[in-house]
Amino acid sequence: EDHGIVLIRGGSLTNRDAHRIHVFRLREFQFNNGEETLRCRSRAEVKERRIERTRGCHLFASSRSSGGHLRLMVAVNRKLQLFQWKHSAAWASWCPKNDTETVEGFIYQKEITLCESPSLITPLEGPTNTNAGGLICVGYK
Repeated sequence: EDHGIVLIRGGSLTNRDAHRIHVFRLREFQFNNGEETLRCRSRAEVKERRIERTRGCHLFASSRSSGGHLRLMVAVNRKLQLFQWKHSAAWASWCPKNDTETVEGFIYQKEITLCESPSLITPLEGPTNTNAGGLICVGYK
């Protein structure tokens, strides 16, 4: 919520490789000027909001920003992709009208190849989390 974005994993029910992460602005899901229902989005609108590198994702996790940069970890088979939101939470709170980015707000950082497909990923935060990227806990079956 600090960044005002919503991350959704979605895709085709029949094709597991079609799952991707989609990025929306939180304010897009709020009622405006007397509206009583939320507006449904077309397939084309949803397609514009997907992060292309996340095709086939089966799991994702994000860090708690606590005033810093939001980090996103996406598992695609045996690979773990790391993304970072380009603005800090403080910047988003100071300039809410200027902060309109969705998909383009995430910067791809790196990809890590794992020994098998993870069933759990969690960013570790606190004193262990440094500017160099922090630690990630990965669980397997």
